[in-house]
This record gives sequence, structure tokens and C-alpha cells, in this order.
Amino acid sequence: MTMNSSSLEIGEVRMSYSGREVAGPRAERISRLTFECLAHLADDNLKHLDRDISIEHFASPAIRVSLDTMADEAIAQTGAETIFRALLAAI
Repeated sequence: MTMNSSSLEIGEVRMSYSGREVAGPRAERISRLTFECLAHLADDNLKHLDRDISIEHFASPAIRVSLDTMADEAIAQTGAETIFRALLAAI
């Protein structure tokens, strides 16, 4: 999966879900929504950077959500916010 926004470019992404089996289409949807939310966060919050930053390898902390009780959009928003906070800490 690659992701591009005006402020952020991500080459390769590996996501895994644990604790409960997530069907392929739902996992794909949550992943896509997560990176759409992340792109919005980057566009809204990284405009002030006046330089390019490259991070060779980045790992986000585990993102705790309930696949049984949360909507895909809420899971994606939680994931994007967690990833974005970790990304900010890395730069």
C-alpha cells in the first residue's frame, strides 16, 4: 500500500489485526480509511514544516480498538491519530 498527500508520502505499509479474525474486505476497508484519515491529519498539521524529512523505518505502537463494537470509521480515526502522534514523535 502506498499513500500520498501533499504533506506525507508513505511507501510500504504492513498492518496486522489480532485478537479476533478480521475478514479480508473489512481489514482492507479499515486500512484504507486509516490512511485516508492520516493523509488529512498530515495535510492539516504538517504544512508548517519547511523541509523534507525522510524516515527509513517507522513502527507505530499497537492500536487498541474493539472490532466488535466500533464502526470501521472510528477504528480508522483512532488508528490514524495514534500513527500520527507516533510519527510526530519520530520527526
